Amino acid sequence: GKIWKSPLIEIPSMPFYWRFKEMPGAGPGDPPERVPFTFDYDPCLDLVIERRSAALTALLSDVYSRHANVGFLQDGHSLVNSYGADFWRFLSEVLAQYPARTVLEVGCGGCVLLERLKALGCQVVGVDPSPFAAEAGRRKDINVIQEIFPPSSLNCRPDLIFQVDVLEH
Repeated sequence: GKIWKSPLIEIPSMPFYWRFKEMPGAGPGDPPERVPFTFDYDPCLDLVIERRSAALTALLSDVYSRHANVGFLQDGHSLVNSYGADFWRFLSEVLAQYPARTVLEVGCGGCVLLERLKALGCQVVGVDPSPFAAEAGRRKDINVIQEIFPPSSLNCRPDLIFQVDVLEH
């Protein structure tokens, strides 16, 4: 799609969040803790979307190649019952006002929200490059496209697209 020539939003130093070790802090060879982010508006997708850069793409590839856990919305994580429950309430309010049959989650992590939506009768699909997400999708019989958004192919036209806990990575 056609992206605006000047950025819509520039964040010169945003936390870059990922987990693949027990203790926080960047050591030699680790991805940085903060990176610049730039967002544009894509009129074809009608979305604010991260501007792709080779540096950020390389960082994400590095993190995912380490089989990194970059999200908290997965079975057994303590934040599923607090932050995840708050987002579920918000999502439920949105769905009550704007019913959706087909739902796409960008950065679906452990497929916790998609599993709940599927139980409500929604057709669900996740887009997430993480091996954690692909494994969760297989366990829960949820289609996860293991790519960075937007995926190269999508076999549905979602009524609702959402993301949670994604911008920082």
